[in-house]
Amino acid sequence: MPQEYYFSPVRKYSKLSGLFLNKDVSKYESMISVAIMCYFYIFVVCKILVFFEDVGVSNNMQDIVVFFVFTNVIPHSTIIRLKRLDLVELMRMAEEIYVCESDALNAFYEKMNKQAALVQKLVCPFGIGVVVLAFLMWFVTGNEDPLPFGLMPSWAMSYSLIGCAFWEVLTSLFLSHEYTICMGIKLCVLVHLYEHFTHLKAEIQSLDEDCRERRSDSHYLQNRLASISRYHASIRALAQKADATFNLCLLSIYLNWSIFICTCLLRIGYIQLFSGEFWYLVIYLSAGCSLLFGDCFSTQRVINESETVGDACYQIDSVGCDLQFQKSLTMVIKEGQEPVVFTIEKFGNFSVGSIQIILKASFSYYTFLRSFS
Repeated sequence: MPQEYYFSPVRKYSKLSGLFLNKDVSKYESMISVAIMCYFYIFVVCKILVFFEDVGVSNNMQDIVVFFVFTNVIPHSTIIRLKRLDLVELMRMAEEIYVCESDALNAFYEKMNKQAALVQKLVCPFGIGVVVLAFLMWFVTGNEDPLPFGLMPSWAMSYSLIGCAFWEVLTSLFLSHEYTICMGIKLCVLVHLYEHFTHLKAEIQSLDEDCRERRSDSHYLQNRLASISRYHASIRALAQKADATFNLCLLSIYLNWSIFICTCLLRIGYIQLFSGEFWYLVIYLSAGCSLLFGDCFSTQRVINESETVGDACYQIDSVGCDLQFQKSLTMVIKEGQEPVVFTIEKFGNFSVGSIQIILKASFSYYTFLRSFS
């Protein structure tokens, strides 16, 4: 029974930023996707041009902070678009994953769909909400900056200040929406994996009960074990596909957020605490760190749950069962003792401890740069 509607909301919402999560896209949709990506790059080029103009050090520092927000999001969007087919395949695998037949299967699917809907409702509007909140903070506090998200080239602001403000807000909405959509897909997959590992353990415990009650029915036990082994292999294949799809994005996030947090700390050192700009930076930091923490926490949950599969198999009382069944069970135990792994490209494993590494790297950059001031 495939979960056909598991990713339906994100498929619909992703089209708003020109990311079409279907296997086959029309030429018109491809042109829209490329045009929006070019639009993002033109915007970043305009932001870079600001640093070549004669503006104050204070403004330069604030523009650097905003610039790093965009340089964190845009590489992520680029990687996702290059790996669009991998992302589509990952979603298909998640929706059509093989699951052991059981009496509680319908209840399991219902639980999965409810959790997916909850995650998508919480995460997908998150980016737009952050942009709106940052804009309101700039508008209400009467910030000295003429634009809500950093300066634009002087020729552009001279031509139309309102047009520049509209361009900044529109681009920020596009980028934040796409970024959180992709994070929402990943979090849904991680929730999916966690629940599947939990369901797999329940099936293994059910097999243990069958071993106690139906030791003589070797054909039935062998089929049950084969089904569990196939289910476990499907879950691991899904985890490997998720890692292959998002590991390059993780590398980009890891590098950019280390520098971004350092830049925010440097900027906070030059402004008055609890001022409008202070809370402005707090919004950026809180938004990014919240998504990063959610990613790390969900990943660690999946890793921890996958480590318990081997122990659950080891608890099966196979004494008195068929010899072939016992040999097959030994192979399943061996496979279950290998936890799933998520990586930051090829540079290391990704887990909840990655947050500590990012914070340590940021603080190291910060202390190094402060030593020159």
